[in-house]
Amino acid sequence: MPLVDVYIDDAKRFYDMNVWSVLGLVQAVAPMLIKAKGVVVNHISVASVMPLARAGESLVIFPPWRGM
Repeated sequence: MPLVDVYIDDAKRFYDMNVWSVLGLVQAVAPMLIKAKGVVVNHISVASVMPLARAGESLVIFPPWRGM
């Protein structure tokens, strides 16, 4: 997605979602994280806004009930 095709409002919305939400979460649980020596692993993906081809195959190969 070239920069010239991006709407500023959309870019701001994605930035707010991916930056400020993580910061707010970390600040909210910081005392528990520090006490437990925990970490935050932040993983974002374009898959949340754009479907990936053949992504459903993973449910056939690795069904969610398999480890039960």
